[in-house]
Amino acid sequence: MPQRPSVAARRELGSSTRPESADRFIDELLPDSVDWRHLVDRYPLACVGVASLAGFLVARSKGGLVMAALGSYVAAQFGDAIAELGDEGQG
Repeated sequence: MPQRPSVAARRELGSSTRPESADRFIDELLPDSVDWRHLVDRYPLACVGVASLAGFLVARSKGGLVMAALGSYVAAQFGDAIAELGDEGQG
């Protein structure tokens, strides 16, 4: 199995259109021996199905926790945006 290119190599090749945080998350989640980019390129529908099933199972078992985390994230983002607006108005 070919080695995955480094983040710097992918940037040079122009593949930085993918969200880098998602790339890093999946890289940390899966073992180095799994080339998930190749799997997604080769089997896109199967990957969407697996991701959908995983999302369903997580939501079913940890739905309250996920919603609480999402609510906290959204509240923090709104708070940051409002703070930036206040800083702009004063400056």
